[in-house]
Amino acid sequence: MPSRPDPIVEVTGATVRYLSDAALDGVDFRMYPGEVHSLMGENGAGKSTLIKALTGAQRLDAGEIRVGGAPVRFSSPADAQRVGISAVYQEIDLLANLLRRRADDVLSDLGVEVDPASRLGGHSLAVQQLVAIARAISADVDVLVLDEPTSSLNAVEVGELFRVIRTLKRRGIAILFVSHFLEQVYEICDRVTVLRDGKLVGEYSTRELLRIDLVEKMLGASAAGLEAVAERKTDAAAGPATLSGRGLRTARGLRDADLDLAEGEVLGIAGLLGSGRSELARAITGVDPLEGGRLTLDGDDVAVRSPRQAMRKGIVYSSENRRVDGIIGDLSVLDNITLALQAQSGIFHRLPTRRRRELAASWVEALRIRPTDIDRPVRTLSGGNQQKVLLARLLALSPRIVVLDEPTRGIDVGAKAQIQRLVGELADNGLSIVYISAELDEVLRVAHLIAVMRQGELARIVPAAGLSSDALLALVAQAGPEDEVPHRVARAQQHAERARRHPRPRGAGDLAAALQPLPRRARAGHAAHPHDRPGHAGHRRLRPLSIATHFNFAAREARYNVDAISSPQNDVAAVRASVESLLRQRVDAIVLVVVDLDVLAGVLALDLDVPLVAAASTRHPHPQLVAIDQYHGARSAVRHLLEGGYERVRHLAGPPRNPDSVERARGWSDEIMAARAETAEPVHGDWSAASGHRIGLELDLKPGDGIFVANDHMAIGMLSALRERGLRVPEDVGVVGFDDLPESAFLYPSLTTVRQDFASLGRMIMQKVLLLVEEPETVSETTPLPTELVVRHSAPLARP
Repeated sequence: MPSRPDPIVEVTGATVRYLSDAALDGVDFRMYPGEVHSLMGENGAGKSTLIKALTGAQRLDAGEIRVGGAPVRFSSPADAQRVGISAVYQEIDLLANLLRRRADDVLSDLGVEVDPASRLGGHSLAVQQLVAIARAISADVDVLVLDEPTSSLNAVEVGELFRVIRTLKRRGIAILFVSHFLEQVYEICDRVTVLRDGKLVGEYSTRELLRIDLVEKMLGASAAGLEAVAERKTDAAAGPATLSGRGLRTARGLRDADLDLAEGEVLGIAGLLGSGRSELARAITGVDPLEGGRLTLDGDDVAVRSPRQAMRKGIVYSSENRRVDGIIGDLSVLDNITLALQAQSGIFHRLPTRRRRELAASWVEALRIRPTDIDRPVRTLSGGNQQKVLLARLLALSPRIVVLDEPTRGIDVGAKAQIQRLVGELADNGLSIVYISAELDEVLRVAHLIAVMRQGELARIVPAAGLSSDALLALVAQAGPEDEVPHRVARAQQHAERARRHPRPRGAGDLAAALQPLPRRARAGHAAHPHDRPGHAGHRRLRPLSIATHFNFAAREARYNVDAISSPQNDVAAVRASVESLLRQRVDAIVLVVVDLDVLAGVLALDLDVPLVAAASTRHPHPQLVAIDQYHGARSAVRHLLEGGYERVRHLAGPPRNPDSVERARGWSDEIMAARAETAEPVHGDWSAASGHRIGLELDLKPGDGIFVANDHMAIGMLSALRERGLRVPEDVGVVGFDDLPESAFLYPSLTTVRQDFASLGRMIMQKVLLLVEEPETVSETTPLPTELVVRHSAPLARP
């Protein structure tokens, strides 16, 4: 019998602590070439922390990692990639505008037909997940980490992924496969390592470990919780329709959907990916505007044009992508739970700290969020506990209707049972719930009625009672209008069944005390000013939102609350209108994010009785102006290219009249003139990667040229175009961007760029606000914050 090869990866005594809690406690782990290894455990067991340690995203407090027998220490994911470890995480992390031409061959191998020139953000989570996997396996890897890779894939896509995994396994690649789908673990994995509460439970062969034994090792007890969910689910009482929709249509593909939702009822939504499940949820919660049809609430027509309007009507929504649309990782559990309630109370209506803490603590206890520390950053929690925090935020609003899209996506068996039991308790307390899940057994367990979606249409609605998973699967696969079960007939059957039951009392249940809103207090606001055309979201959103985010952090530290409004154009009239709107709301101070001097002068001409501070792109001195020195940042980028041996520096600028674009172009021009270097006229993009790619294919370039690109999004497109043209970076052409996006360090080659300190700018804005409030006579001009040149491979210190 041949001996087993040496481990390709070996972890010994891995320990990671967050404050007083051990996320990993002396864990040993190993992987061998040519095997598929599963990592199993409940949410909070330590799976994600171990994965982060293996991939360089988390440093160990104790223990050792060896790769190929040699000890390694990772400071970043790039370090792990250099030794052959690549990862696809549970939460998809891709640029929405990034072109996928580089991954097209791998996607074809996966059997996915996608236009490589299309915008990634316009595709479903399933396609985005496949693109992320394609990006990872396209690199030269020895170890591939897949964290919940199938969570958004249908059965066909899972089969194609498994085919690729088996191919990689035959090539000797070690694959770490993390999934909460037990049947998938047993289908594709050779061995399984089980963690519980940060400790190693054991390592087992999937051929020898029974599934029920695996579940018990994960939970530390038998898992009968899911069956209990189904048993208590039918105890809900009937009632008249609370929310009704007729002929609902949206631009995203929802077509003439009809539905009714009663008080205390759980309406499950089933269907294949792309069937319209999420589109229905987005329509009734104001995320996607209705193009046709009508919604009624308690029999009265209601207009829900935004999630905020829906929230005011008692309708709340949890999307399928909790990281993008839900939790804010750097904020505490306390802030995340009370965030929506604070927003609902109005601009600068500060909520009492004691009551906020009591409310957050009550929800942590009610939903069994672990750890229980409400001051802990949410990003340090497991995925399941993050989902519970998001649910707590919604329920703190005392809603009437809760719409949950994939609330247990990426969550283990134990946490899934907890959330499903919670849904039943909420229905018992009178809440109406729309519950969307790709797992048909889950829909059957929690729902009273099930709506089956197909090709954007609500094809049929059937009672869940007595319906088997096989029967529901057949309905999902074959649903069509030709044999539709009318909605009103199904509802009549369901109500007749429930009418024989005793009505439940209003407000019953352990969660009632946590459903109380907080009182309102004083408020203030800022106007976040988008300064480009709405169609180009990359830079337009990056700079204003980055500044606004860090200003919000600084304001909270000073015990101020912030609300934002947006101005549609970069002109005086639009911004003045925004400011006048804030003044009518009696705010304590106003901050303008990203304006030029003309706009600022127009606003200052108003009769202002509150302090005003502007964050601008210009270096022009003004007592009420704070800025980052983009001009000298651009000069440093051009100087770096010239000193590195690139003889001519071209400039890909942003839109001609954009304040950021003007400042950066001015810095480029002045540095070129000072160095008396050769150049050519700048070309203008629209901040998007697509424009950088298009211009890069056409730009007049020769070996030895450097390119200063006005933002990283366009630089990403430029790098792709240069590769297609056969121009090597940095050997033939050097490229420097501006902004230092998180993704810039992981491009190939990694991008040299200019970093802006938005955190310091946010603090500077708040300091100026406080000075204007408390000591206005001491306010003076502020020196612009310097930028930092971050040198990476696309433009090294010297041209190779």
